[in-house]
Amino acid sequence: MATPLSSTRFLCALFLPVVGLPKTVRADSDVSRIVIDKAHEFHQSATGTTVESSTPYIFDIEIDGSASGRITSASFTPPAGSAKGLTTQDGVSFGNEYDFTDKAAFDSAFPSGSYVFNLQTVTVPLSYSPNLTLTSDAYPNAPVIQNTGWAGGFLQIDPTKSYLFTWTSPGSSSADNVWFGIDGVVPFQSAGSGSGATSFLLPAGSLVAGNSYDASLSFFDNNTFASDNGTLLSSAYRQDLGFGIVATPEPTSAILLAFGVGALVNGSRRRWGEQ
Repeated sequence: MATPLSSTRFLCALFLPVVGLPKTVRADSDVSRIVIDKAHEFHQSATGTTVESSTPYIFDIEIDGSASGRITSASFTPPAGSAKGLTTQDGVSFGNEYDFTDKAAFDSAFPSGSYVFNLQTVTVPLSYSPNLTLTSDAYPNAPVIQNTGWAGGFLQIDPTKSYLFTWTSPGSSSADNVWFGIDGVVPFQSAGSGSGATSFLLPAGSLVAGNSYDASLSFFDNNTFASDNGTLLSSAYRQDLGFGIVATPEPTSAILLAFGVGALVNGSRRRWGEQ
């Protein structure tokens, strides 16, 4: 199962401290951010049980310009590999997602080592070629939702009440970052950093009774997080979890909702009848 994380998950790096890198050819006025992630993706449909998605191994790359048209072309070269061109849809960000079913093929295509970028920009000297290092496997723990109340592969939630999502710890590393989101309801964003970020409180009324939702939970462990003349450089390992939610009022809540709607309708009829 693919989760809609590609355009937002890289922002986790913004919540961690920056250390300096030796200066390279200047391009900070044109390039704001370069991020690479190696991810392992799972799906959950029952209490405490997860399975790998159909293409569970993912390499993500994203390069953001400071504004539209500031980057004119972009490519990168993996360690011991050949150059790969990147595309843009909005003229601001260049990137791609590479999906694999087999970990050996995944690690062979995108191994640990130095990733070299070749960016053409509009500011002289036009070419910007920083390096970004990705070390050997450094994945955080895989996330698992701990809540009970699953049915038909979906987590059942009463939308009339607040709901506390709880999950397993990402690990002991202080660099871990946790992101959580519900499509159309909660933007995919940081739920906190460190091993203590293990829950999210959803306010009552956030979901619509009878509707289903896709939810995402990711744990990040940053390899590199640095600034090169103002350009953010970040590499990370990530564990992703996707799961479904159905907004189902408890029987008493459903009765109260029906009674409230019925009373409103009857009251309206009485008022109209009195005129």
